[in-house]
Amino acid sequence: MEMYFSSPQVLAMSSRSWLSYYYQNRFHLTPLSYEMLEYASGFSSEQCPEGIVAISTNTLRILALETLGAVFNQVSYPVEYTPRKFIIHPETQNLIIAETEHNAYTEETKKQRRVQMAEEMQEAAEENEQELAREMAEAFLTEDLPEKIFGAPKAGPGMWASLVRILDPRTGTTEAITRFEQNEAVFSISLVKFSNRPDAQYLVLGVAKDLNLNPRVSNGGFLYTYR
Repeated sequence: MEMYFSSPQVLAMSSRSWLSYYYQNRFHLTPLSYEMLEYASGFSSEQCPEGIVAISTNTLRILALETLGAVFNQVSYPVEYTPRKFIIHPETQNLIIAETEHNAYTEETKKQRRVQMAEEMQEAAEENEQELAREMAEAFLTEDLPEKIFGAPKAGPGMWASLVRILDPRTGTTEAITRFEQNEAVFSISLVKFSNRPDAQYLVLGVAKDLNLNPRVSNGGFLYTYR
């Protein structure tokens, strides 16, 4: 779609929209950091003299083109815990991301806690309420409460959950995940070669065990090595 503002511009729409324009004596072709657009047209008003009116799914959107000439473009991919470190694999160009969350349970600990709480519900019930308590415990175990909506349970200070994710940044696909035990916190990550294996590359992770933030002490540390 060709648009005419103070200078001609072309907007190409596909799974990702691209804008071609002339700026500071140069032609630019820039991807838009935005949702997929189905239809678009030039738009001008007092508040937005050079903009685009577009349709995305069932929503009408008005875009203002700012920071022309910028080459930065971003895409967000959701992860499970807070990313602490990442490296780029030199051969695959995949991201290897260390994710660590304080005040959090691992997935395995969450399952164990749910079973424990269900058992406590039945034990606390009176004899004439055992059948009702059993039904409530079964419903509690099978109930699905998405953490994106209801939030994750808080584990308390000194409780950690960690994983390492291999992510393809071109598609956002997670290629592999390695999870760690409760209270193992991954804080450093590196690709190394050893003198006795110069042709092989290893992933080394620095892990703290039972880390307390204040005062900052732990019960030990590990170096996990993967090939």
